[in-house]
Amino acid sequence: MKKKYVVWGIIVVLLIALGALFIIRQQESSKTSVRTVGLIGLGSGQYAAIGQEFANGAALAARDWNASHPTAQVSIVTENGDFDAGKATLAYQKLITVDHAQSLIVFDSTSVNAIHDTAQAAGIPVVIMGEQGVPATADNMFEIQPGNVPAEQALGARIKSDGVQTLSTFVAQNQTYELFDQAFENGYGGADTKISIPADETQVASYVTKALTTNPQAVAVLAGPQSGALIYKELRSQGFKGTVYFDTTMGANFSAYQKILSDTNILNGSVDVELATSKDPNFVKEYTAMYGAPATSVMDVLGYDAVMTSMQAWSANHADMITALQATSYTAPDGPISFDSVGVRIPKYVFATVKGGELVQD
Repeated sequence: MKKKYVVWGIIVVLLIALGALFIIRQQESSKTSVRTVGLIGLGSGQYAAIGQEFANGAALAARDWNASHPTAQVSIVTENGDFDAGKATLAYQKLITVDHAQSLIVFDSTSVNAIHDTAQAAGIPVVIMGEQGVPATADNMFEIQPGNVPAEQALGARIKSDGVQTLSTFVAQNQTYELFDQAFENGYGGADTKISIPADETQVASYVTKALTTNPQAVAVLAGPQSGALIYKELRSQGFKGTVYFDTTMGANFSAYQKILSDTNILNGSVDVELATSKDPNFVKEYTAMYGAPATSVMDVLGYDAVMTSMQAWSANHADMITALQATSYTAPDGPISFDSVGVRIPKYVFATVKGGELVQD
């Protein structure tokens, strides 16, 4: 009989312990918050590979954040904008009204420009990779890629210091590149022949012919890699021997130039201005372990930065989160992150020359 009572006693103790454990788990679960971040990404088209690297970096950041913040988890919901204003607008609407995203990350400039006014009016915190097509202001938009505008101005100044007096400049028909051109002109300070070309134009021969009618000493290219690579190839095909200068787009997307041109030795002698970024070896190792190969661009680390910066500044109150983003100051895997008075990441830039098919910093 005593044994029977002992057995029942043990059972009762176990049930009490299990019940207490269940209550504790429930209490812990109730304390866990999930922060939903909407990502307007790039899932198709010629730049899908770098869009995927950005998304990969964002996912890696979410994994790292969740591992160290068990009661303040992040969930990333992705809708693709694909360099299409209509798609980006629909993506924004779904993320806000259906997925109830509390903040946003936006990959490309076309998507940024498409949602800019609506998101600004709503006061939703937005961390963006692509440059804004209008001058940045002190608002809810924060550019995680170091600011291109100072670098574009420096490129113009470099060309002037190189003694170039006759210049033809290709500018993509895009709000962002037109903004870049304003900074470029401020740096160059002289007259140039402006060649406005549709973004990602592939039939470039007539535009190149027009650019060469003034017999320029040099040519500058402010355009995406699709047009930029083909413009360069056509310049050489039409006999141009001078220096070709590229803006920050080339350095950030050199893998795309490699894909389009096959042999980047054709670019030897070209000069670009690029944002000075480097990756912590531990980050590269972690990314490679997760995805099987290192990234081919800087987009992986910028995706990582976008999520981590959002999380460090997180607040359910939009105004409080924006204030926290303005005060951001920490060291990321690609260097310091802080924003200037209008929400642009403070940049460092360098010049590089293509040698042996590779960009070599001056």
